[in-house]
Amino acid sequence: FEQAGAGQGTVYLGEVAITFLATIFKKVKLHTHENVGWGKIGIPEETMHTSACWFSFDEQAVKGMRRDEVAAGLLGIAHLARKLAPVYCLADARDIGAEAQVRAPFNHQPTVFLYDTIPGGVGLAQRLYEVRESLLRACLTAVTSCECPAGCPSCVGPQVEPESPAKRAATLLLERFAAQSC
Repeated sequence: FEQAGAGQGTVYLGEVAITFLATIFKKVKLHTHENVGWGKIGIPEETMHTSACWFSFDEQAVKGMRRDEVAAGLLGIAHLARKLAPVYCLADARDIGAEAQVRAPFNHQPTVFLYDTIPGGVGLAQRLYEVRESLLRACLTAVTSCECPAGCPSCVGPQVEPESPAKRAATLLLERFAAQSC
């Protein structure tokens, strides 16, 4: 894999394995999409090997933040990056996946992964790695220019809590990560 340092973190490019495990199903009415129930299922997990670009935040980037704030901020960044990434690699939005982990198994750091949803990868992660500074700058601009108070679907994604820390945490993490690189 390749790596490049940033302000308070590191950007990586490499191969990853994405594992999907469905545990429940949802029953919905055909025309109204009304939820009419759910049930548990037991099917084997699926693993896909593909390429990814990921942003790992070091201790300084998360200094003074609670675990729930870090988690909310990472999810917000993943939402922003996944939404903006297709512009930088001229791809369909469904061709790029995003995942946020407070403690990634690779380096035990808070990390946001952007990966090709096509098995084996088709070069989208490579392109995202090349334009990483522009992508991070665009994410920071998008979250800071949004007029919502605590996060919304336009910036950090839908929020369950009315006073979610997602917007503030995502902004802080992006500012710290980009401190020297952008």
